[in-house]
Amino acid sequence: MQDLGLSKSTCEVADIVEQYSPWVISVARHVYIHFNVDGAEFQDYVQYGTLGMLEALSRFDLELGSGFSSFAYMRVKGAILNNIHRFNEYSAHNRYRKKVLLERTQSIEPPTTGDNDNYETLAEIIVELAIGFSLEDIVNENEESKYPNPYEALTENQLSQLVKDLLEQLPMMEAKVLRLHYFHQLAFTDIADIYQLSRGRITQLHKKGLASLADSIKEQPALIC
Repeated sequence: MQDLGLSKSTCEVADIVEQYSPWVISVARHVYIHFNVDGAEFQDYVQYGTLGMLEALSRFDLELGSGFSSFAYMRVKGAILNNIHRFNEYSAHNRYRKKVLLERTQSIEPPTTGDNDNYETLAEIIVELAIGFSLEDIVNENEESKYPNPYEALTENQLSQLVKDLLEQLPMMEAKVLRLHYFHQLAFTDIADIYQLSRGRITQLHKKGLASLADSIKEQPALIC
């Protein structure tokens, strides 16, 4: 592509961005065609390309008289590829996280019986979900509490510590499944591969482990007097 050139009359950043926008779009389209990432839209490529162009502009010496597009090409292309690569990693992480949460929820949910008035079952599900959150809080115990209220924060910390202590008392495989799933965010399918078990068996161990923790917690005195 023919270089548009830079001159003293086009040194304003906004003018340069506008002037070179068609060229950036052309580079972005080339990268988009050859390196298409699931979930990334063409406009994302253009945006990252524009950022690369601005970085190149900050390094370009107008006095050298060389073509700006030739100078900026690798930076524009590199900015697109680097950011799209991170975008792809983020998308993959999100997909895996959704898989983990879906498997967890399906493990806790009881089979459909058509009984909409089973409040006891609903209460069990809520308790097991709460225990799951507490297991994840153990991993993030050094982070700032998500509860601004000191009373709620204290209750959260006490519950997490209780769950952590009770986890050590579970049968070995139940404890291992819960640790791998909540501490290391592994999906049931991956845990099943590790132990050469079926995904259904891992689901059972997860459900049984949470139920055991729930039963043990019910036997404990109130967390806050």
